[in-house]
Amino acid sequence: MCVLYTVAMQKTKKTIVYLRADIGAETLSAGGSVAHTLGVIKGLHNLGYSVVCASSAMLGLLSSMHVAELVRLANPRCLSFMRWKLNCLLSNIFFTLQILSLFRRHDISLIYQRYTMLNCVGVILRKLKGIPLILEYNSSEVWKEQHWSRKSWFSLHWLIGAVERLNLKHADCIVAVSQVLYDELIARGIPAAKILLNPNGVDAHELDPAVLEDERARLRAHLKCADDAFVFGFVGTFSPWHGIERMAQMVPVVLQRDARARFLFVGDGPLKAWLQTTLMNASCDMTRVIFTGIIPQNEAKHYLAACDAFLLPSQPNADGSPFFGSPIKLFEYMSMAKPIIASDIEQVAQVLHPAWSMQGPVDDAVGILVPPHDARGFVDATCAIMQSPAAERAALGTNARVRVLERHTWDAHVRAIMQFVERPTIPVTDHRYSDGITNTTIAIIGPKVPPPYGGIRVHVERVAAKFSAQGNRVHQWDAMVEWRYRYFPWYAARLAYFLVCRRPQLVYYHTLHVSNSIYEVRVLVLLKKIVGYRLITVEHNCRHLHTRNARYKKLFKRCVPYIDKQVLIGTSTYQSYCNTAMSNATSVTVERAFLPPGNEQMQRYPDEVMQFLHRHTPIITVSVTRLVLLNGKDLYGCDMAIEVMRHLVQKFPQAGLVCMLGDINEIAYYAQLRERISVYGLQQSIYFLQGSYTLWPMLQQSDLLLRPTLSDGASVSEDEAHWVGIPVVASNVCERHRTTHVYRSGDVDDCVAKIISVLGWTYAAHSKQRDIVHAQQTR
Repeated sequence: MCVLYTVAMQKTKKTIVYLRADIGAETLSAGGSVAHTLGVIKGLHNLGYSVVCASSAMLGLLSSMHVAELVRLANPRCLSFMRWKLNCLLSNIFFTLQILSLFRRHDISLIYQRYTMLNCVGVILRKLKGIPLILEYNSSEVWKEQHWSRKSWFSLHWLIGAVERLNLKHADCIVAVSQVLYDELIARGIPAAKILLNPNGVDAHELDPAVLEDERARLRAHLKCADDAFVFGFVGTFSPWHGIERMAQMVPVVLQRDARARFLFVGDGPLKAWLQTTLMNASCDMTRVIFTGIIPQNEAKHYLAACDAFLLPSQPNADGSPFFGSPIKLFEYMSMAKPIIASDIEQVAQVLHPAWSMQGPVDDAVGILVPPHDARGFVDATCAIMQSPAAERAALGTNARVRVLERHTWDAHVRAIMQFVERPTIPVTDHRYSDGITNTTIAIIGPKVPPPYGGIRVHVERVAAKFSAQGNRVHQWDAMVEWRYRYFPWYAARLAYFLVCRRPQLVYYHTLHVSNSIYEVRVLVLLKKIVGYRLITVEHNCRHLHTRNARYKKLFKRCVPYIDKQVLIGTSTYQSYCNTAMSNATSVTVERAFLPPGNEQMQRYPDEVMQFLHRHTPIITVSVTRLVLLNGKDLYGCDMAIEVMRHLVQKFPQAGLVCMLGDINEIAYYAQLRERISVYGLQQSIYFLQGSYTLWPMLQQSDLLLRPTLSDGASVSEDEAHWVGIPVVASNVCERHRTTHVYRSGDVDDCVAKIISVLGWTYAAHSKQRDIVHAQQTR
């Protein structure tokens, strides 16, 4: 794992070198990448950092920025006859030599590089100077080359991939601008501890509609837009993923439906001419459709001000992969305080949540979302906006601007990066928060067994037993009762009565991941002042923080100062808290969840299971608390396990898979899994053990634990397998135990190869121990 530098905060102004090394972009003056570069440099300046800039692109704009020094990066002219990719590759040598002079004139403490194809200058400088590297990651150049570039014999895919892996491996901090990119990096085995999820932003002061009101009137007059005209704006590079085809379908219909409609298209790109031709062929009145071409970055805001609403019909990738972008135009639209009609897709949908249904009051809605492929939906939305009262449109726009001011300014974006880089690192320890506590009254608020018997319940059960064994008075409160959601006031009253009557000195809270936990935390904070206990929160699940709305985060941050200690389970959870700036308690520790089994009660496995174990070898076990679909995908990877078994039985015909399933939960999906097993002819090779059964005795009779999760944290089952002494094969979605065999998430072939490799030298040796345990279990 790459060393993560910790940069101590100093009172003196730090100097950061901003590096942009894309070849052939010297005169670039508009677009999302331009806005991003200007925004980050300005944000660093506003936060008090001194910036020196080394760039081969947008030199005219950068010369007017607040930079201590600007170095123009360029290859020798004698290389201009070479292919573009060769120039990109050779630039690593020449750019490095040109930048080294900056280090002689400035005391540089950080390198910030916008990642570009075939360029690793930042990595070279990091190695030469020993200075941390922040890598801005907007997309995979390998994926773009494979899907967006013309086929050529000189593709150099292998070299592009090698340089990309080099950058990702040696960067100390990788700024992923979307959740999709964050997940991609995790799947590629990049440690979560060095990835920051940080969406793009906007300069909300530059794009302030109140300041631009005069320009709005002037430009509308210049464009011959009457006062009653309703102008829909679009800014972009006219590429397929921008939804140009969708606009070609909707514009003629909208123009025909409402005489007030006008469309203002700002920018240029591969599909601009096609769109113009298509609209003319559709007999559109082209005096009502305006194409401006490329507008310089500092003038584009005037055209945004001239609009009454904005369009963002982004489309999924053609290969079916998720939309990975973080469109800067989205945040620019929001800053202009006008209604936005956008595709219901990935980050766009997350940022514009909650969306207005175009019926009823606007309330706190910030935009209108339409399915990406629904041209009629976009038509209906545009017409509805024109016909809606001005007050509703104003409320929608105001909500959007308030949201962007709260979360998505470039200053906030840069602040998050610097806080991430400068954060103190906390080592992960084995479980210890229950150590040394004696003769104390303790209340544990969390899930209680029975079902489903998952990792959190196992942890809570063992911690309670350990506290009791240390001479403490332990009281448990089941926080996972079903009626807590429907009758929360009654639930809160009973919880208050429980705490007042038991009067604990310590309260351990384990269910921050449930949907209405914030209200429970507020109750605990209030009662803390009355009862006088110390409050410790134990966070097991890092996934929920990325889906929480602003209200939850705001309320939780208000509660954090009253929490005496935060125990974060695993590095993924710690990383998630760092990304959301929610770990400001007096004391924070990062621990593993595992405690060795004690004298806990466990049910005897059914005879049918014991017979299955006796008939099959090797035995592979998968532990699933409950079937959960995350964005339509199997979170615990039961489908992946079935696919693995389909291939594995060809190598080990007698192999058996035991899926310990605590709760079916998704009945229809469970039926699909059963059907797939039948289609593959694996009915005799896979056994679903349903119910609340203890895992570790099964692991004693298994040859391998498979952990095919799509998202994960500190897995108790993984630790139990190592404690029992069997190997573990797990997906690379998070940092795993050092002895776990990791495969690429979602890659069936890689998973099968790892299992075969592991079983080739372990299961034969383990079979004797398993036979002994099996004999003891069947007595």
